[in-house]
Amino acid sequence: MRPSHLLIVTLLAPTACKKEQPSPPAEVAARLAQEAAAPAPEEAPPDGRKITPTLVEKLLAYQKVEVELFAKYTTTMRANLEKVKNKGGDEGLKVIADNDEAHKRYTEESAKALKAVGLTAGEAERTWTVVQDVVVTRMAWRRRGGDKMLEDMKQKCDALPADRRTEGEAQIAQFKRRRDATDARETHGDATVDAILKHEADFEAYQDKLIALTKLMTQSD
Repeated sequence: MRPSHLLIVTLLAPTACKKEQPSPPAEVAARLAQEAAAPAPEEAPPDGRKITPTLVEKLLAYQKVEVELFAKYTTTMRANLEKVKNKGGDEGLKVIADNDEAHKRYTEESAKALKAVGLTAGEAERTWTVVQDVVVTRMAWRRRGGDKMLEDMKQKCDALPADRRTEGEAQIAQFKRRRDATDARETHGDATVDAILKHEADFEAYQDKLIALTKLMTQSD
C-alpha cells in the first residue's frame, strides 16, 4: 500500500477528439501502484497516535477482501482497454463511461469492506505505513544477507584492532535494528511489531499481488 484501498484510479480511453490520448501504460502503472497502496485521505489524527495489534489484524482482514476487489476491478479495466485499442469516437466515449462505472462500483465495495472490519480510511493508511516500514526494512535486511551477513560483519569487526572497531560496531548495531524493527518497536510497542511479523509473509504477498495486477491491467501486448 500505501494501499488506501479506496483506490482513486481512472483510466482514460481515447475520445472522438484525436488530440486526446490515453496515458502511456507505464505512466498509468506507476500511478496505480502508488494509489493502490494507499487508503483515501482523511483528516490527519494527532501526532504520535500508536498503531495497535488490533489495527494490524483488522488491516489484514481488510486486505484479504480488498485484493479480490482489486483483481475484479483490474480485470474490468483491462478488458475496457482492449475494447478501445486503436479506436475512438462513440466506442471510446462508451468505454470512458464503463470505466467510470467500474471505478464507482470498486470504490463503494472497498468502502464497505473497510467498514466491515471496523477501520476508517485514516486508520488503514496509518497502519499500512507502519506495516510497510517493518516489512520493507526486513526485506532489505534479508536481501543484504540477513543473519549470515551479520555474522560475517561481526567476525570482520572482531578481527580488527580494538581502536578500529567503532565504525564496524555501529554498522552491526544498525543492521540489528533493521532486523529487529527496533524503530517501530520503540514507537508502537513490541506487541504491534510482533503482530506484523506474525503475518509478514501475508503482507508481502499482498503487496506483490497488487503490483502484479496493476502491471497486468496496463501492460502492452
